[in-house]
Order: sequence, then C-alpha cells, then structure tokens
Amino acid sequence: MGYGWGGYPKYTRTPPRAVKGGGIQARATRGDIGETWWSRQWVGALERVTDAARLGRGRSYARRGQVSKLTVTDKGVAAKVQGSRPKPYDVTIELKPIGPKGWERVLDQLSSRASFAASLLAGEVPHDVETAFQAANEHLFPASAKDFSTECSCPDSANPCKHVAAVHYLLAERFDDDPFLLFLLRGLPKEDVLGALRRKRKSPDKDHDSSPEPTRTLAPSTPTLPRPLWEAAEDAGTLRFRMEPPECNALILKALGAPPGWDAQAQRALERAYARASAWALQQARQE
Repeated sequence: MGYGWGGYPKYTRTPPRAVKGGGIQARATRGDIGETWWSRQWVGALERVTDAARLGRGRSYARRGQVSKLTVTDKGVAAKVQGSRPKPYDVTIELKPIGPKGWERVLDQLSSRASFAASLLAGEVPHDVETAFQAANEHLFPASAKDFSTECSCPDSANPCKHVAAVHYLLAERFDDDPFLLFLLRGLPKEDVLGALRRKRKSPDKDHDSSPEPTRTLAPSTPTLPRPLWEAAEDAGTLRFRMEPPECNALILKALGAPPGWDAQAQRALERAYARASAWALQQARQE
C-alpha cells in the first residue's frame, strides 16, 4: 500500500486469484452479455440497482472465469466466486417465489393464447409473456429490487457487489440456453410448466381461444391421367389437419448433430430459428 495526497494511505486494488482448474467463463468476450431478449431483460434488472463500476468489474470477473461453481434450483442460485482472498466468496441470489394459486392463474393466462403456448412448448419465451404474468398479478422478471435478494460473503458493503454481478451475468447465458430456469427460480420446474400447458390446451374452456383447426379441401384423384405429385387432385374430399407444436424442438438437427466446424453458439442460434418458425406456423394456422 502506498501513500496518496496529504499522506493518507492510498488504496491499491488487488487482482483476483485464478481459479484452480479454471472457472466458468462467459461466452461473450466483449460487449453485452446475453443473446436473447429474456436474458437481456434479466441483466437489465441487475443494472437498474447496481452502480456502473461494480457492474464493470462483475463483467470482468465473469469473463475471466472467477466463478468456480454455479447451481440453480427452485430455492435460488448458489455460487462461489474467487476474489483476491484465498477462500472463495459465497454468493446467493433468490427470486420471490410465486405460490401455487399464483402459478395456477399464470398458467391459465399462458394457456389461453395459442401463441404463448406454442412459443413455450418450442422452448422460446414470447416477447409479451409478462402480460400474462401481470394479468395474474405476478411477475416473471424482477420488476424492482424487492423481487430478488442477493447475498455475498465478501467484505464489500454494497449489495449487489461485483461478485454478485459476475454470477448474475453468467446466469444470463444460462437463460440463453434454458429459459425455463427463470420459471424454476420463481418456483415451478420446466416439466411442470410444459405439462400444465399441454393439459390446459387439450381441455380448453370458454376463456381459451379454442378456434377450430384449419380445414383444407382437395379434389378427387384422376388415376387415368398422370399428374405431377405437387399438383392437387380434382376432388380428394375434406381433410383436417391438426397443428401442434413439436414435442422436441429441432429434432432432426439434434439427431444429426452439429455440422463439422460448428460451435455451440451456432447450434443454439439455429435451434432458436427452428423454434421461432414452429411458433409462427402454429400461430398462422390457428388464425385462419
């Protein structure tokens, strides 16, 4: 420690120790962290309650791999962050849970619109999902500092500190990969969310948009006259097609595996494109 103006001790920031064996590094090496709109919404909640200096150091910690452990459960987030001291700091992040009655109201709202259900069943979070939560008097994303609590064992008096910020940024990338972790932090696992949506969509009530499935009419075939396969026959009667979201998004892509030279980010981007196409097609079909 040196001395600054007036003979007072001058604070020197000590760099953090490296994590033995390597820590969890953010994929984004520069710029914003978080690829999807919902992960950026999560980051925005942190940035509204944390000063810029700690945010910057938190991003640096996330990119350097200072977080050695990160676990997400319905009880919250538990992580260990290596700072300048030998012992890593313990970080916890908890969101205010939604109770059973609140979740029932939320799921009723989500299942009442085909576009909501289609997007979620395809692994995407619809942009206006918060309207469904607000209609049920709940929130998916933290609306204020009261919606989540953070703790860190470091000596910094500020909360959130840079260690909490580092974990928060890494969580954003976890949400890119699995948006249902947001639902889990609110108290409901992915399997329960999707299971409830399927049940409610199969048994629609008067509040649901239970419009009939699209109907297509084709003409009868004329076997004596050859025709290209892509041309419709003259009268094949009335056929009904039931449009449903896939049980597994991008099944063919996942079955074949990533092409040579692709990285995980390209794979995720294409999977999201598949999900958006499925959600759009289902929405268009139900609007006809």
